[in-house]
Amino acid sequence: MSEPIMAQDRVESLPPRVHPLLVLKRRLLRSPVGTLGVIIVLAVILVAVAAPLLAPHDPTQLQLGKRLRPPAWIEGGSWTYPLGTDTLGRDVWSRILYGSRISVVVGVVSVIIAGVIGVLIGLVAGFYGGITDSVLSRVVDTFLAIPFIVLALAVVGVLGPSIGNLIVVLVLTGWVSYSRVVRGEALSLKEREYIIAAEMVGQRKWITALR
Repeated sequence: MSEPIMAQDRVESLPPRVHPLLVLKRRLLRSPVGTLGVIIVLAVILVAVAAPLLAPHDPTQLQLGKRLRPPAWIEGGSWTYPLGTDTLGRDVWSRILYGSRISVVVGVVSVIIAGVIGVLIGLVAGFYGGITDSVLSRVVDTFLAIPFIVLALAVVGVLGPSIGNLIVVLVLTGWVSYSRVVRGEALSLKEREYIIAAEMVGQRKWITALR
């Protein structure tokens, strides 16, 4: 009778589970730099979404008679064009607002794709090991050995300049960092007792790896 009672006491003594959002909030409050980074990212996303409402002019409209106007706080400037105009008379402030949309799309899409690819490759390499790990690790080393600018020039030279090709370049250079981190974690976790126990009861390896 004593053993079940002791087990029950151990279960009751476990700390309550904390919501992940609450944990994130506490970590941000302890890190002023992290909090500032989150605020900046949210501000950029907000500006990108609200660009049509915030932009005073069409960012592609050419006005050669108003080209190279200085910012508003410099003599000769006007608050009609807060940051002035470029060599073709386009409003710089409006172009920055609309340009943030491209930056957000490229950043988010490239990180998501690179993260998914890197996590899956690192997981397979670390969890299965052996020749699979050796082959995938050599692939990772190959990509790490190629300078970013060389790969970017090669992709742009073959496929041409475009937002899609820029995302391709960022994915090709970004997934390796995720892969190395996840591979190291997988190598550590696959030797844990609960992983060994899952394999002993017949759970498939890929299910264990994904979980």
